[in-house]
Amino acid sequence: MKIKIIYFKKLYFKNIFNIFINILNQYSIILISGGNSIKKIIQNSKTKIFINKSRTVILSDERMYNKINDTRTNYSNLKKNFFSYLKFLKLNFIYFRLNLKKEALVKNFIYKINNKLPKVAILSLGNDGHICSIFRHEKQLVEYEYLSIVKPQNKIKRITVNLKFLKKIKKIYLIVYGSKKGLALKKVILKKKNFLSV
Repeated sequence: MKIKIIYFKKLYFKNIFNIFINILNQYSIILISGGNSIKKIIQNSKTKIFINKSRTVILSDERMYNKINDTRTNYSNLKKNFFSYLKFLKLNFIYFRLNLKKEALVKNFIYKINNKLPKVAILSLGNDGHICSIFRHEKQLVEYEYLSIVKPQNKIKRITVNLKFLKKIKKIYLIVYGSKKGLALKKVILKKKNFLSV
């Protein structure tokens, strides 16, 4: 697995958006997070793009609210801020169906990603150095082969692809936006925060 870090400030939104488009044109299956960094990049580009190809986009993690359409979910974030600007010839969007009970939710997601291992991921770094919903301090509630259900400190329960799954992806683009996340990245590099043991 190769990790490519993209650290930037507001001035470079357009450049990062163009990197997104290149990735989406090149790869047919993409793992993506639904964090605020990706939201800001898409919103600030102010450009609508049509990609004349079929693509599978897999959501990396989700906050486990009762309803999938809750505005605080990653699903809602991507639907509103990603797919409203990026249109595809055909889109297979794989996400966590929060209306299902836990075991059914997990089985549904695993069934849909079967034989769909992405070669690339676009993930963002959190203010505290986490990626996906993999936190340094978290309570592991349930562990599956490629998924985990966790309870981070002072945060809602989450479901996420785990490190075992991420290590199978050939290339990960790690988006780091702003000075606060830049500081978190520095701590990760100095191994003061070991969020991704790869």
